[in-house]
Amino acid sequence: MSPALRKSALLISLLPRTRRAQVLATQPLHVKRKLKPLIAQVQSQGWNRRELVEAALGLQLDRLGQAGQVGLEELIGLSSQVDSTAFSRVLAAAALPDPQFLITLLEPEYGDRVRQSLQQLSALPEGARSATLAWALRVLEAPKVAP
Repeated sequence: MSPALRKSALLISLLPRTRRAQVLATQPLHVKRKLKPLIAQVQSQGWNRRELVEAALGLQLDRLGQAGQVGLEELIGLSSQVDSTAFSRVLAAAALPDPQFLITLLEPEYGDRVRQSLQQLSALPEGARSATLAWALRVLEAPKVAP
């Protein structure tokens, strides 16, 4: 089983049941078939506790430890607010140790576009990284407009 799927199962296990079902519904059938038993195992072992998942992933789920950083939960929310190119820039700026597992949580076509964009990006200089994260936080904090 791939490390990205195991990490995804840990993260998905923390989601409320309805959100978990939504995330799984966006996955291709072969991925869903692999994730469901992994999530069940995480839950049956009692590993679906925030502090355990954070320790296993080596990350804080709210903010990645510093002012101006965007956390994993925020990144997932941001993916529904911006296009895949912008999201890939934010993902590069967040400098996650393993962004691939987060990409597996995204809608498959969107995730594929993010993955392609990430491959084309060069390393961001510190100023661009800070500006990109600041922009992402502004998008996240902006009032949501009803459709």
